Amino acid sequence: CLTALFLACITTARMFDLPRQALVPWRSIPGLRSLQQQSEYEQSDDSQSYSNLKFLHKTSSLNNIKPLLRVEQLTVESTNLNVPSLEINDGDRIGISGRSGIGKTQLLRALARLDPLSPNNTTMNTEDTVFLDGQPWSNISPAYWRSQVMWVSQDRPTLSGTPREFYRQILKYRSHRLSSEHNMTKEQNPQPLPASMAPMNIAQEWNLSEKAWDQPWNDLSGGEAQRISLAIALALDPKVLLLDEPTSSCDLETTTKIENTLMERKVTVVMVSHSEEQLRRFTTSMIELS
Repeated sequence: CLTALFLACITTARMFDLPRQALVPWRSIPGLRSLQQQSEYEQSDDSQSYSNLKFLHKTSSLNNIKPLLRVEQLTVESTNLNVPSLEINDGDRIGISGRSGIGKTQLLRALARLDPLSPNNTTMNTEDTVFLDGQPWSNISPAYWRSQVMWVSQDRPTLSGTPREFYRQILKYRSHRLSSEHNMTKEQNPQPLPASMAPMNIAQEWNLSEKAWDQPWNDLSGGEAQRISLAIALALDPKVLLLDEPTSSCDLETTTKIENTLMERKVTVVMVSHSEEQLRRFTTSMIELS
C-alpha cells in the first residue's frame, strides 16, 4: 500500500504543474513518450550530430587562387547538415567520410542541384550559397550547372537501351554541347572525340571490354555499370566530378587503375567512400561528417 501511494504521489507530481495549478499534457510528462514521439526525439538527436563538418587533412593552397567551387553557409535540411565554408580548387581531390545515413550522398546531390526546391520538399536553403567560377548558382541554369558539376551515383542507371546509345543521346543535349570543346555538327550526330577522351577508350584502361557498351544496362554487372557511368562523366569533361562510392563494386586492381586515371588527368573530384584506405591513398583533402 505504501509503495502504491508513493508511486501515485510521483505520478501526480509529474502530471500537475504546481506553479500554474494545471494539469500537464501527458506528452510533456518526463519519461513518458509515445513510440512516434520517441522516434522523433531520436531523429532530432541524431540530426544534431549531422551538423558537424570537419577537415581531417587539407592541402595548402595559394591565397591568390580563385576557387573553382565555393560554398558558403549551405544547409542540407534533409539531414540538418550545415556547411559553413568550403572551397574546392582546380585539381583538388576531396574525400568525404562518415557513417552510413549521415548525409554524404545528400551533400553531393545538393552541390549538383539535383533535388527540388519547394516549401514542402526543401533540400537546401534558396539563398546564393554555392558559386562556380565566382558566379552564384542563381545566375546559372540548372542544366548547365549539372553539366559542369556532375554527380555520378554508385547505383546502376535505370535506363533502357545500351550505354553507347545513352552516351550519344547525352551529346545531343544543348547544355553539354555548349559546355564541351567538341561541338556537334548541324546534324544530330556528335563530332568524333579525340581517342583519349572517348569514354570507350577510357573504360578500356579499366579492364572493360568494348562489347559491354552494346549490352542493355540491366545485363551489366555492378562493376561494369559503375565503370561505364564514370567513363561517360569523365568524357563529358565537367569542371567538378561528384563521385558517390564510384568503385564500390570494383576489385582493387580496377579501383587502382581508375584512381590513377583521375590523378593523371588532374580531375577535380569530391568523392564519398567508406574505404579509409582509399581516401588516404587517393585524396588530397579529407572531410569527416560526424
